Amino acid sequence: MKKRMLAAVMAALTAASLLAGCGQTNEKPAEQQSETKVEESKQETMAVVSEDGRKMSESGVYKTGLPIVDEEQTLKVMVIQNNPDVAPEDTVIHKEIQQATGVKIEWECIPATSWPEKKGLLFATGELPDIILGGNFTDAELLNMADADQILPLNDLIAEYGENFKEVCSKDESLLKDITAPDGNIYGLPRYMSGQDETLPSVASTRSMLYINKKWLDKLGLDIPTTTEEFKAVLQAFKDNDANGNGLEDEVGISAVGDFDTWFGAFGIVPSDSVAQYKNIMVKDGKVEFAAVQPEYKEAIKYFNELWKAGLVDKESFTQDDAMWGAKLKNPEVRTVGAFTAWRGTSYRLDNEDDEYVIMPPLTGPDGDCLYPKYYYGVQQRGTCVITSACENPELAMRWADNLIAPLNSYQFWTNVKIGYSIKLNADGTQFELIQPQPEFGTAEYNKQIGGSDFGICCVAADTMAMKPVDPDPFNVDNEIAQGKPLYTPHFPKEYYPNTFLSLEEAELISEMKADIDEYVKQMYAKWISEGGIDEEWDSYLSKLNAMGLEEYLAQYQAALDRYNSN
Repeated sequence: MKKRMLAAVMAALTAASLLAGCGQTNEKPAEQQSETKVEESKQETMAVVSEDGRKMSESGVYKTGLPIVDEEQTLKVMVIQNNPDVAPEDTVIHKEIQQATGVKIEWECIPATSWPEKKGLLFATGELPDIILGGNFTDAELLNMADADQILPLNDLIAEYGENFKEVCSKDESLLKDITAPDGNIYGLPRYMSGQDETLPSVASTRSMLYINKKWLDKLGLDIPTTTEEFKAVLQAFKDNDANGNGLEDEVGISAVGDFDTWFGAFGIVPSDSVAQYKNIMVKDGKVEFAAVQPEYKEAIKYFNELWKAGLVDKESFTQDDAMWGAKLKNPEVRTVGAFTAWRGTSYRLDNEDDEYVIMPPLTGPDGDCLYPKYYYGVQQRGTCVITSACENPELAMRWADNLIAPLNSYQFWTNVKIGYSIKLNADGTQFELIQPQPEFGTAEYNKQIGGSDFGICCVAADTMAMKPVDPDPFNVDNEIAQGKPLYTPHFPKEYYPNTFLSLEEAELISEMKADIDEYVKQMYAKWISEGGIDEEWDSYLSKLNAMGLEEYLAQYQAALDRYNSN
């Protein structure tokens, strides 16, 4: 039954099939099904129909369209903010949303730094708002809150009041699959960006790209390296020939913050992808494996130890934070770093004319391997928006939240730009155009438009992504993405671990072991690269991981993967 219903959802052939997929998976006895249908029929008969033909629930909420209500109603919304400088109620976008919906919001803003402590107290006291936005709840937290009747399952609410969310689901069969809990319920609206059309400039192919100092290459008459041996030789040349020309021996070949995983593909392994909680979790022939115990991982470590011993690695790579690293890349007096990985060129640029570094291709290793980590789109966070059991009008809450993910609203929250301020629709309403001159990002006036609304909710379908305007600036992020795609796309792994929804038991077992396993792997990673000794200590390392419960740890991920693939 469950498979048939989920298949209907993913096919999204009709609205009816989508609604069927949103239902719970436990079958009711025939007599209860009959009673339910009778009750639904009664409610349908009692529904109010407006002058424009829209149906309204008994709680005074229109099921489709705007406004949501005839008379202003109020919701209490708690929002967790990364940038609390501007309150949502002071922004232009939320004033427009209130006017369009007829729903007034009583905002309670919590700085993201205070949320971990506040979260525990909130659910302990039971003093809940109607909606929580940006809570970034884990699978275990969602299931525990559901078991405690603190949050509501959204299946039926989505079916009746989620017109925008259902529209996005109809375009991506994996969306509902990714947010449905093992018990068949949906407990939160997600942050979701479609990655279906990888030809779009706005669809990033990878989380980071490789950069190398082109100015130094040109000075020394060197080509961009394409193999691990060529790369080592180039870094050595940078070090030996005073590449930055300041007369000091201050050049570092490669610099990083914490790890060099992105480069490991040259040895046939990708230890981490865009889903941070899945570090070292990989799939090979349908089986979950741990990257940090593979022979390829060992060879990659040995290579970077060679670079370290040769003085070609920044000695602060395992101790510096992002701020220290960024200051090193953007040193206005002299550049000292030869190569690095970064989200985009904004990590090094001093200004829009700074082109000292160029994108380089993934390296090919000694055995001909050449892999590169892919940025997997889709559901980025499952519990971005939850409706609590304290909400007296869940229909109103669902309609209001669903309006946040309407295509144009989703676009604005995704890109952090305001329609009518920095972009505008073209004449036929199919494409955005830049408003010139472009307003300066991050100013008080800019933040007044949409700043403070960084609580994460958006559901951006591929056709909405395609509306993104073309920026003529060659250093624009989207244009850099376009440069990187042909270099990296052919080298993505054929298998990866998907965004599975863990059961409570799986989540708890993983939580019990994950921190210790990850910390031990991290310690040995840094030790072996900076000091060596991996050959001598490899067997004891494997034994210790097994003693820490690695087999049981992987079994939880395997069970979740098998369940995911069976739906």
